[in-house]
Amino acid sequence: MRVCAKLEDAALGPFWTPPLPVDRDKLSPSILRELDQRGDRRSFKGYVLQIYDVPDGKPSGVFEIAFCSKTGAACAIYESEAG
Repeated sequence: MRVCAKLEDAALGPFWTPPLPVDRDKLSPSILRELDQRGDRRSFKGYVLQIYDVPDGKPSGVFEIAFCSKTGAACAIYESEAG
């Protein structure tokens, strides 16, 4: 897979968009539970990336990511879009 800034940048095959910042508390409950178990939810920032199989198609899925730049730790889930 490749990261593409624009849909036109993806010639063939799957790719994802650049990470978009989102409010950490809007992430999936699964991610939030994991962060709470670690006891450091505040040190993580939330991001969403859309996955595309073809440039002119609809997103085929979404990655939700919680990332801590201080430690390099990340927690993520993939959500498939209904076809």
